[in-house]
Amino acid sequence: MKKLPLPARTYSEMLNKCSEGMMQINVRNNFITHFPTFLQKEQQYRILSSTGQLFTYDRTHPLEPTTLVVGNLTKVKLEKLYENNLRDKNKPARTYYDDMLVSSGEKCPFCGDIGQTKNIDHFLPIAHYPEFSVMPINLVPSCRDCNMGEKG
Repeated sequence: MKKLPLPARTYSEMLNKCSEGMMQINVRNNFITHFPTFLQKEQQYRILSSTGQLFTYDRTHPLEPTTLVVGNLTKVKLEKLYENNLRDKNKPARTYYDDMLVSSGEKCPFCGDIGQTKNIDHFLPIAHYPEFSVMPINLVPSCRDCNMGEKG
C-alpha cells in the first residue's frame, strides 16, 4: 500500500460538518455532546497507529446493531453517520468526502496507482469499528476493485 499524507481535515472538523447535516435538533445536540469521546478515541487510534499497534485496539463485543458504542450512539447510528451524512450528496459533509477522494491524486494507494479512486475505504472496518466511521485518518481513497473486492 502506498503511504499517504495525513488528511487535510481534522476529526473535529469532520464531526462538526456532519452535525450540520442533521436536521433534527435533538439528534444533533445529542451527537455534539459525544464529541469529546470521539476525540479521545482518535487519540488512542493515533497513538496505536504510530507505534504499529493499531491491531490491539479493543473492539466492542458483542457488536449488534443496537450495541451502544459511543455514549448512547449505537452501531447502526454510527454506520448511518457515514452513509447519511458523509456520503450523501445533499449534505454539507459531502464536500469533505469529495476532497478525500482526490487526496491521493485520484490514484488508488492499495493497488499501486492502477485504479482510479471512486470510493472511500475504512482502514479499520466500519462493521467492527463504527466509532471511526467518519474519522479522516481511518478513511482511505480507493478504487472500486480494491474497496469492493475480497480483502485479506
